Amino acid sequence: MIRIIKDSYPPEVRFVAANHPKKEFIKWVVAQSKVLHDFATNPVPFQDGTYTFSQDYGREQFRKALEKCQGPKCCFCEKPIHGGAIEHFRPKKAWQQTRGTAFTRPGYYWLAYRWSNMLISCTECNQADQKGNYFPVTGFRAVSPTDNYNAEVKTILNPAEEDPAIDISFSGSLPFHKTPRGQLNIEIFKLDTRGDIISIRKDRFDLYYTLKEIASMLAPSGSYTQHRINEARKFINKAASRKAPFAGMINENKKNGIL
Repeated sequence: MIRIIKDSYPPEVRFVAANHPKKEFIKWVVAQSKVLHDFATNPVPFQDGTYTFSQDYGREQFRKALEKCQGPKCCFCEKPIHGGAIEHFRPKKAWQQTRGTAFTRPGYYWLAYRWSNMLISCTECNQADQKGNYFPVTGFRAVSPTDNYNAEVKTILNPAEEDPAIDISFSGSLPFHKTPRGQLNIEIFKLDTRGDIISIRKDRFDLYYTLKEIASMLAPSGSYTQHRINEARKFINKAASRKAPFAGMINENKKNGIL
């Protein structure tokens, strides 16, 4: 993981309602108001899991804006993805405090359309055996719109709110924990065991290591032309940028003196 710098506000996807032809409405605000109204009117569908959340809030515009902020990669494992799914950090339908137990409903329904609660994740990180609806907290938990959810002591790292490097670092392509919370997140997202990321993360490390050696050359030599040296420099600069795949690993290795 690496810190994600999100825009302060979501894209304003507006529309004009047929019964208000002279006024523009913001889609996500309307969708949020409807959810709050629906819950106040009849909470049963939220409690039994049958409530259907509208996708008509500017979803595709939100997804593109999120990808622009974090890069085309998973917010948790950092593997490259194309058109990833919107991840609701605090689950909107239901949450689970302990693995293997029943879901508790309703979820954080009032955050279903909040920009602050959205990221982009890969399918694997969002599976039930990884994050899914698993959202453990210590002590207080927000259960209504009037509760201060920022007061929760959450287990799962939110890279858009905090710096994961405080808890997780890397030695080569392998992650290691710096805190107990870091260890829990490595386990939750299987960062040290997942076959879909271990090999490509190592390939990224090896490529950076090799190209860094070429980029450090002061002058062309043999088959290493100035063009190749310049391209190597471009790559290592881009690979260390926040939005690049596995940039967290690259930057932690630089910090630890390995790269």
